[in-house]
Amino acid sequence: MPPDVLPLPPILVNEMGLIAGNLPCKGCSYNLRGLPIDSRCPTCATKIAISLEGEVAGDVPCRGCSYNLRGLPLDSKCPECAT
Repeated sequence: MPPDVLPLPPILVNEMGLIAGNLPCKGCSYNLRGLPIDSRCPTCATKIAISLEGEVAGDVPCRGCSYNLRGLPLDSKCPECAT
């Protein structure tokens, strides 16, 4: 990465499954912050999961069983309860 380009901050998902950081939609660049990860972009209807591809979770508890999802793809299901 060139020295004058700053990396984007990590994408965070809160305990309610909402995007808690700035995440541009891959379809139209709309900021998806505050939207549920299992919904669609309100502007172009692209699935939010498409914009999350390749992103991994930090310390995020599963909404169903509180399993720590750290390191898992954000668009994956919980390995403990499949939520």
